[in-house]
Amino acid sequence: MDAILCAYFAGVIDCDGSIQVMRTQGPKRKRDGKRPHYFMVRVTVTQVDRTIHDLLIKSFGGHIYRYDRPNGGKGYWYTWTVSSKKALVILQMVRPYLQLKTKQADAAMSLIALIDQQNASRSGHEVITDEQESQRLSLLHEVRLYNARPKATRNRELLPQPPI
Repeated sequence: MDAILCAYFAGVIDCDGSIQVMRTQGPKRKRDGKRPHYFMVRVTVTQVDRTIHDLLIKSFGGHIYRYDRPNGGKGYWYTWTVSSKKALVILQMVRPYLQLKTKQADAAMSLIALIDQQNASRSGHEVITDEQESQRLSLLHEVRLYNARPKATRNRELLPQPPI
């Protein structure tokens, strides 16, 4: 993929996208009764026009979901979603061009690399250790911290207007 298209997708993700890390609980295991946690990186783009979503699907795969406005409102929006290994591919390609979500992308890519490294060092039946889960949680919290919106204040500082 050429650099111009990667830069374009980076702009789309910076403006209308998100980089998230999720943690879900699996079913109880029969041996020890614990519920394992599964971690996943997801990249999404949400817009009312589907044109860019179709281009993202063509370039990276993923899924497009259509959502109707709640409470009988008119119109709808689309969300393109890609996760795990496909998320890593797109993040690696757009990372040099991201302006706003660089820290989220770095932490998400670190999490995917950590999961791969941890999974390679254990057999499929072994549960990750508490230390390994703590490392994963640290990166999850890092992404969530970067995604958190600053608290609104009543006395917002007015920024100087640029000269006309």
